[in-house]
Amino acid sequence: MPKNLAAGKRFVIINECLRNDFHIPSTSDNAEHRGIWPVQDLAKRIMEKLDLTAPPSERTIKDDIRTMRNGEMGYEAPIRNERGIGYFYADPNYSITQNPLSEIDIENLKEILGILKQFKGFKYFSDINSIISKIENTVNVSEYSSILFDTIPDAAGLDFINPITKAIKNKTVLLIEYQPFDQEKLLELTIHPYILKEYNNRWFVLAYSEQDANTWIYALDRIKGLSSTKKTTHFPDTEYINNYFKNILGVTRPKQKKVTIVIFKVRKLRANYLITKPLHPSQEIIKKEKKHIIFRYLLIPNRELITFILGMGTDLTVLEPEYLKNEIKSLIKNMQQNYDS
Repeated sequence: MPKNLAAGKRFVIINECLRNDFHIPSTSDNAEHRGIWPVQDLAKRIMEKLDLTAPPSERTIKDDIRTMRNGEMGYEAPIRNERGIGYFYADPNYSITQNPLSEIDIENLKEILGILKQFKGFKYFSDINSIISKIENTVNVSEYSSILFDTIPDAAGLDFINPITKAIKNKTVLLIEYQPFDQEKLLELTIHPYILKEYNNRWFVLAYSEQDANTWIYALDRIKGLSSTKKTTHFPDTEYINNYFKNILGVTRPKQKKVTIVIFKVRKLRANYLITKPLHPSQEIIKKEKKHIIFRYLLIPNRELITFILGMGTDLTVLEPEYLKNEIKSLIKNMQQNYDS
């Protein structure tokens, strides 16, 4: 169990205990001490509630109380200590679960929380653990989420999301050690990061390279080291950044190719996939035949588009442009030779 989640559950139980004015402490028979909780009583109740094999230690309970007091969790619980007896709320009406949210708000939070938990592996979301603890103190959260994302929390490169995001916000130039797929030697590059983009469970950064005097896309899982400089970057205009990915599928933008009309013929059954989930915002149906549907796009053909075409197998035929059609034919021929040999 993650530490923050276990602590959050203990906070809720300690809160319930300190709100119980009728508890008789094991440290006193005095009626005036009702409602006061010694550490050992709190530990025993937590063990029972969480079905633990042993109670939490005295140090753990005291650390929990200190955290509930100091505002770290977003509240400052008015917990007092009666020396030799135990702990109690100075304000008998206080509760860490006091919440002005409506039932609809709480239901929405439950769903949002389940979604956020799927991104805990990302350093960029490093504050989410704290947020989760705060919400779980006020919301009874389901053990599973009804929405699941195709995320890989332990994928390489995720550690760089947070520093690159800060560099983009602060317009800071970065030094990176980068290893292209086709090279064993590390490249030392000075880059001006512009924007982060996720595609197919991989993260990329669009950046200007001082070495090449050009803008490139860098995969975060190919970055082996990163450090900040004292230099600042001048961003290109927003339109340039927004348009960089406008006419491509994925992240690769071939500099030698221009936007062109791409036309596919797709078998009807498979075409429903494209109708319900368009390949690109420019997608347009230009003709419906008996067995096929013809789609048109405005795209710069790239690796990602070719991968998609090959993945559709015999269900898709490229009609235009001619050079893309020939490239696909050549690839299929080479694939056939692999199996023939």
